[in-house]
Amino acid sequence: MQMAVDDPTVLDQVWKSKDDSGYTLVMYETRPLDGSTEQIDQLMAKVNSYIDAVRAGKINELYPDAAGKPLSVQLICLDEPENPDVVEVLGLATQLFGKHEIDFSVQVVPREFLGRHDDDANGTGEG
Repeated sequence: MQMAVDDPTVLDQVWKSKDDSGYTLVMYETRPLDGSTEQIDQLMAKVNSYIDAVRAGKINELYPDAAGKPLSVQLICLDEPENPDVVEVLGLATQLFGKHEIDFSVQVVPREFLGRHDDDANGTGEG
């Protein structure tokens, strides 16, 4: 899995609920949530990109069955968001998505679950 927050032009993934009641737009962040200026800027750009896609009707264009169904957004990351700057941005994201009646959540997936070890931080499989 590559970091995807760094590319705001891409919807990382879209999930349709099993019961066909709604859709979840997924964004991935595979780097540690360190709160660097670059990471914060990229997170905000990604959030704005997703909001723009919803407002412009791109989701319904790409997924016609999504029309009229609830949308949610989920950030999947490998670390618990503890950095104060990251927590602040995620709070802002929650507010921004909420203005468009979109639920926003964060899901932490342990590195071990992805088969990636802490000594393999570059994702090459070596380490």
